[in-house]
Amino acid sequence: MTAFHHRSFRLGQLTHLCVFDMRPPPVRIMIPSFIELATDAPMMTERPAIPDLPLRHFRLEWLPQGDFPSHYYLGSAWRGALGYALKANHPDLFEQLYVKGEESGQQPPLVLSPLTQGNEEEGYQFTLDVILAGSISERPVEVLESLIQAGLSGLYGTPFSAITLQAFLPQTGWFPTALDVCAQVPCFGIESAPPAPATVAIHLLHPLRIKGPRSILHPQDFKTEELLTRILRRYHNLRYDYRGVGLPDWAGSKAAALSLTTRDQALNWHDWSRYSHRQEQSIPMGGLLGHIVLEGQGLEAVWPHLWAGQWLHVGKGAMMGLGQYALEALN
Repeated sequence: MTAFHHRSFRLGQLTHLCVFDMRPPPVRIMIPSFIELATDAPMMTERPAIPDLPLRHFRLEWLPQGDFPSHYYLGSAWRGALGYALKANHPDLFEQLYVKGEESGQQPPLVLSPLTQGNEEEGYQFTLDVILAGSISERPVEVLESLIQAGLSGLYGTPFSAITLQAFLPQTGWFPTALDVCAQVPCFGIESAPPAPATVAIHLLHPLRIKGPRSILHPQDFKTEELLTRILRRYHNLRYDYRGVGLPDWAGSKAAALSLTTRDQALNWHDWSRYSHRQEQSIPMGGLLGHIVLEGQGLEAVWPHLWAGQWLHVGKGAMMGLGQYALEALN
């Protein structure tokens, strides 16, 4: 298990919309087992138009009840702990997120993206971003409550207490919310995407695992069209599951993606593995980190889905936070 040290970069025109650049001073909630917080955060006062693919984004901050290694990447641990809690309390959600996903081979409409920040002197901050898409976006209370219960049951033998809960909207950024009102936080979707830039950098923040003909693609085998096609297919599949129909113009979107030019590319292989208690063996989980710079007339056609992919992640292991990327608009 390992931590991924994010490359530090100054975001351009999309700073206010990047999902990883908005950490306000936390609102502490010293309630060990349940989150309740009155808030004046944005709430739905009337039923809004349903986005093309509705998304909800929450962030839980955790306090481990004891010493806990800061270098552990907790994506797979949270995925397993949530599955156990959902199977016991919400078997229909377990079926949709775990059983159906394994049977179809597709990544489910839920992303659990952990992040550990800090140092030994000042202490560490453990957070978990929770992104719900499609029909799962209508069930935030069940998912978040199950995660809170899973944390208290412990990760690697250490209980985790949820101490803050925040929600994200592209128009406003982060704001505090509460478990009993989080279903009132508005959904958002590609309708909130800003105008497409002429040139964009894709920063791979968590290892990207794309399966090639024989194995997971390494830097020497990687082609940009593989990434763009997977981003489009991820959105296409989730939209199909939610609406019963995928992208309206799949062929046109794919053609636009393939027309883009790679202006710059710097990728490296990050090798790591995790131990699977279910399989009783170490599982290789290495993937690509780095950045890719794209430009071309086709960017405008694929831009909304590329923008939404910041929340949906891409590639194998997306549910446990892998394949996370952030966009930077370049002039």
